This record gives sequence, C-alpha cells and structure tokens, in this order.
Amino acid sequence: LIALILCVTVGGVYANWAYAQTDDIPDKYVELNITIPDAVIEGENGVYEITSTAQFVVRELEGSDRATELVVEPTSGSEEAKLIVTFTPTEAATIEIKENAVPTEIAFKPTAHPKFKATKDADSEYYHYDATSGEEIEILTYKNLANGTFEENVQWTAKRAIEGDDTSAIQYFYAEYDAAWLLEQVSLTKVFVLDNQQAYNAFAEAVRGVGTITVKVTDGNNIK
Repeated sequence: LIALILCVTVGGVYANWAYAQTDDIPDKYVELNITIPDAVIEGENGVYEITSTAQFVVRELEGSDRATELVVEPTSGSEEAKLIVTFTPTEAATIEIKENAVPTEIAFKPTAHPKFKATKDADSEYYHYDATSGEEIEILTYKNLANGTFEENVQWTAKRAIEGDDTSAIQYFYAEYDAAWLLEQVSLTKVFVLDNQQAYNAFAEAVRGVGTITVKVTDGNNIK
C-alpha cells in the first residue's frame, strides 16, 4: 500500500480571475503537506512506487464569463503532467508475481468533500453563487473513491532488462497515466460561474477545503 498527495488550487498561468479593484488587499495562501515514510515489511512480494508531475488547477474557462474549468497542469519545473505507478517484485516473490505482477487498484481519497452554494441558470447549465438560497453542491466528484473494498483496475506493462540479446528478464512493472486520465478520475460536479470577487472568495475557500487528494495504490491486503 502506498499513497501520493496531489493538491487542488485555484488559479494557474492561463487566467487570473481579474475583478474590479477595491481597497481590499487579497489574502494569500500556501499549502503545506504532511507525510510519513512508508513502512518496510519483511517477506513482502514487492514494492510500489508512485511519482507525479501533475497538479489539479481550477481556471477560468476560455471564452466564458468567469466560468470554472478543472485542468491538470505540470508541476513546477516539469514539462508534462503524468502519474506513474511502478511495482518491483522482490527476490522472495513467487514466479507468478515476478512474471505478472500483482492485482492492483488505484483510487482517490480526498481529505474532505467541501460544498459551494449555487443556483442553476434557467437558460444554461451554469451555476451561480447564491449565499442566501443556493443549493449546497459538492465541488468535486471522483470516478473511483477509496472505499475499503478492492477493485483491480491497474493494467501493468513490463519493463524488461536489456543485456546483450537477453531481454527476457523483467526488472519491474509500470502503469503511466496522463492528464486526460486524471481528469476522467477527478472532475468538477458543475460549471460554476464566479461573477464577482465575493463568489470567487467563497469558491476558493471551498477548493482550499478539499485540502489534498490522496492517490492510493493497493494490492487489497489490509485495505483501508
């Protein structure tokens, strides 16, 4: 079992969510993650690793009047947004595991499910901020939430050693996921419109309430 933490932010380089100037100096935030090193269990069949160069960003939808759009962008210093999972069998693993890896599930686990008060337009699918009588709507939805049950969904590709003419030995197994796949897994529940600074502040607070999204891979043993 191993987990990776992704952040959700409002902003990005594409749009600045510009509003008319006021006397208010906008507050600034930075997110700090807390992690714990993975336990090493003797006699294990192998080791999972996850690497990520991806981050979720809510930006202003191009050509719209301040409508929201969820995108996946590369992290700072990265050229491409990717999530890569690897499984490396140990010497103690069975022949079956060394040749075929282990059944594995990848799932998502947010720290919270915050909501945004909004009302649907009569003439469109857009939802506008309505602090008084708006419906409490969760801002994000997940295709596969970590729920304590095991559902195999990882398709492994073998990385074979290249030593002379012998390419039969498997070094490890990997599964690579791009931005499009991540957006299939995590999406906005609605298209929200942030008409003014008050709406933006309320939505940004809701997004910050998500905290972080944990990406978990598991073989189903001792699943939580």
